[in-house]
Amino acid sequence: MAAQETEADDLLYPALVLNADYQPLSYFPLSTWDWRQAVKAVWLRRVQVVSEYDRRVRSPSLSIRLPSVIALKEYVAPPKRPAFT
Repeated sequence: MAAQETEADDLLYPALVLNADYQPLSYFPLSTWDWRQAVKAVWLRRVQVVSEYDRRVRSPSLSIRLPSVIALKEYVAPPKRPAFT
């Protein structure tokens, strides 16, 4: 039962991932991370939180709101696609 709840939580609280210039990393499919990846990136200070959900996750020593939109601190160059021929 707990595994099903965890999977449901992953789907309920995705975080939109933006590049350092505040553009989505990809448009189709839209770049999202599950809440665990987003919280880990915030904890490691790799991203800046732009917007948050009202929901919190807690540990014995910390309480953090789940991020809903995050921006990478370092720019990631988009893949260069060849022109259609």
